[in-house]
Amino acid sequence: MDYDYINDLKVIKDVAGLSWNELAEGIGIHRATLFRWLDGTAVPSPANLDSIYSYAFIQNCRLNEMQVRLYNDMYAGSDTVVLFHGAKTEVASGISFANSRKKNDFGQGFYCGETFVQAEKCVAQFPDGSVYILAFDRNGLNCQSFSVSAEWILAVSYYRGYLDPYPEYRNHPKMQAIIEKTEAADYICAPVADNTMYEMIHDFAEEFTTDGLCCRCLAASDPGYQYIFRKGSALERLTMLHRCYLTEEEKTEFIRNGLTNQTYAAGNVRAARREYMREGQTIGQILS
Repeated sequence: MDYDYINDLKVIKDVAGLSWNELAEGIGIHRATLFRWLDGTAVPSPANLDSIYSYAFIQNCRLNEMQVRLYNDMYAGSDTVVLFHGAKTEVASGISFANSRKKNDFGQGFYCGETFVQAEKCVAQFPDGSVYILAFDRNGLNCQSFSVSAEWILAVSYYRGYLDPYPEYRNHPKMQAIIEKTEAADYICAPVADNTMYEMIHDFAEEFTTDGLCCRCLAASDPGYQYIFRKGSALERLTMLHRCYLTEEEKTEFIRNGLTNQTYAAGNVRAARREYMREGQTIGQILS
């Protein structure tokens, strides 16, 4: 899916209250070039695309926020949920598992977040990063849901390979029961963990910390939920709606705000560590 720059140009013009001449001048092109883009006889270069979307952002025309509100309103109250996928480059071959690593939170799959910010966080540092908005019709499908719990920590430890050196844990009946339920599901809905939490989960797998402390710290960081598609039955229910362009200005603003939020979340995690460091059980106690 490519960028819908034709519609976006019309939205920029209307929201900013510009004439076609003023829009062309703002982007830095001739009016004739603009109309060739609009009638499809010419296509903007990558530099032109950046000029279009950078100009919109500078004009305070937040196209991505508008699209998010549009689709959330469109599907409100239905069995279809709006999701977001961050991609380093264009998803040219369509939705698939092809480019997924095997040792993710729940193994190889197509991963989506429940918010635009989650997806943007994954790709803001990449020059060609963009965010796709998707619709997922979940009616009639089998979902394996995880909350912030010991079961979730065990599952992530398993799929990320943290238990590979410990066959007594990896093959434990309790562990296999969790994996059996997960493998049977059409899709998975589970908490997202950032890099700090991955370190804690790894420490949990090494018996350096407890499930209770991990859960408290994750809740303190408030990361949201992700949807993981590992079967064709669920993947075929996903529809790409829109590809969102991320300008350098937008990425810079996001990273700056993100650092502030990370500092706040890190403070909450440190407080949770101090207060709940002895709460819960180690993996050895759980899988005894």
